[in-house]
Amino acid sequence: MGTATEVFRWDSIEPHATVGVFIHPYRKNEFAAFCINVTLHSNEPSGAFPSIAAQLTEGPTNEFFDNLARTLWVENQTIGPQPYISVGLIEFVQAT
Repeated sequence: MGTATEVFRWDSIEPHATVGVFIHPYRKNEFAAFCINVTLHSNEPSGAFPSIAAQLTEGPTNEFFDNLARTLWVENQTIGPQPYISVGLIEFVQAT
């Protein structure tokens, strides 16, 4: 059985910006998957936005002190006035 945890949070990502994080360590016998939880971080009402969205991209997996590390990027793709967002990075880890 695995566990899911919010491991990182960006409080405010600017319009069209890309941010990243280097996550570690993972043992070589662990499976890790990631997803994001996107919320609006603006004074505007949610109805003013045709789309509140972000894209999660997983970068390379690297060896890091005899374990594994991953690089992840999040791009703000929200459309509308003051399209600032907050994003939580959720990690699911399970030993194989």
